[in-house]
Amino acid sequence: LSVRARSSTGARSAWITSPAVTARVVQEDASAVRHSSGWRRVRIDQASKGYGLQSSKSGATVTYRFTGRSIALVAARGRLLGRADIRIDGKTVATVDLKARTRVHRQIVWTKRLSSGEHTITIRVRKGTVVVDGFVVTQSATGAAR
Repeated sequence: LSVRARSSTGARSAWITSPAVTARVVQEDASAVRHSSGWRRVRIDQASKGYGLQSSKSGATVTYRFTGRSIALVAARGRLLGRADIRIDGKTVATVDLKARTRVHRQIVWTKRLSSGEHTITIRVRKGTVVVDGFVVTQSATGAAR
């Protein structure tokens, strides 16, 4: 992918080349998405494809192993929702607070750039209710996402 800027006066920048990147949405019910006890698949009309994984059990986990160069968590936010820890390759890298004034679904609530390759993301319920809708994985156009 090559791009360059052009000003209102017609001046142009040099061309900049970037590798092509693809994004893939992975639903919560994909075969590569695993979850511990305490999660249940619930019907949510506003969620991607109408379902999400929901848990209020502290310590319950959702795990997804993938190949890519970045990962995003798609989840719900709302007044009654809680917090979740996010682990990448076994290390806790963030805690997301899903509390919000109004309920919204299909939200990218967290994202992380990674070295290109195989990784594992784990979402762990810290407190309250967590609703996982899925993940977005980006990769180089020549890479393969699972």
